[in-house]
Amino acid sequence: MGGGGKGQRCNLNVHSVSDRIIGNMQIGELPNYKIAILALWDIGGATTPQHPEDVAARCYELAPGRFSWARYPQYPNAETAAVALRDGKKSKNGSLTRGNNKIGWLLTTNGISWVQEVQSSLRVTKIGISTPALRREDSSDLSALQAHKMFASWKAQIENIHIYQVADAVRLTADAPHDVIVRRIDQLLNKAQIAELPELQEYLRWLRVNITEEQ
Repeated sequence: MGGGGKGQRCNLNVHSVSDRIIGNMQIGELPNYKIAILALWDIGGATTPQHPEDVAARCYELAPGRFSWARYPQYPNAETAAVALRDGKKSKNGSLTRGNNKIGWLLTTNGISWVQEVQSSLRVTKIGISTPALRREDSSDLSALQAHKMFASWKAQIENIHIYQVADAVRLTADAPHDVIVRRIDQLLNKAQIAELPELQEYLRWLRVNITEEQ
């Protein structure tokens, strides 16, 4: 899991929770899992899995009264953030996150869409949620994906694929485990969404469905 979001963090003065507003709503009125979604986005969790403690630190900056220890409020509470991230995975909450504390946490395409929807309402003077630009390596990943022969086969509607071919298409070794390939596809799908490449998103969803069916 990475700390790839450091470059996109913005400086933030710590205000009271009531100072942080989304549209007409104070951030303190959001459920914890949505605050965790904002935090995950802001530290790079749209494209790179993030450590739960890094998410907790950002949650604490956004809502210190909600994400601190009860007896030591000057410290972020990692468990509260972890619970919020797990709540974000639940289908009843929109399936906004995926991952766990071991492999790291990543936004889903639903999570990215939710942040993009509310981002235009964020009063930037009150809350420092940034817009992540794709890094050079992210753009390189997407270019390589489009240049791979598998992409041309998909466009030609050639249906027969094998797991080792999918691994190669997403720049992994042929013997990469199934779950690693799926996580890689999910990361690429997020990058394609941020880059606003709908055809590539459709292709990646096709890869994900087919690799799941093969399994």
